[in-house]
Amino acid sequence: MEKAIEELLSLRHKNHFDHYYSRLKTHFKDDAFKYADILLKELAIRHTLSKKDSLELAVKYHQEEHYRKIIENLMYDGYIHYNTSQGVYLFNSPILKRWWEQFIC
Repeated sequence: MEKAIEELLSLRHKNHFDHYYSRLKTHFKDDAFKYADILLKELAIRHTLSKKDSLELAVKYHQEEHYRKIIENLMYDGYIHYNTSQGVYLFNSPILKRWWEQFIC
């Protein structure tokens, strides 16, 4: 199973996932993009983010008024979800998370 995941994440298949990142660039602009970008990078590295963590990032990127809408968009577009039992945001797909960590972070 691990070998199959590594093959899927190889440079040869990188273009299959590139559209996730390019969609962010077209959907969000300026500081909203910077916030979405750093949120996903932090989520890839740390594996989870709390609501408090996401708000602290929003303040840093001047998105405290818009961060809920940005997160809702990321959820609606299939990047992330909120696990209510743990109280954290997670990537929807562990494969996408690993790709993000490998190629975007």
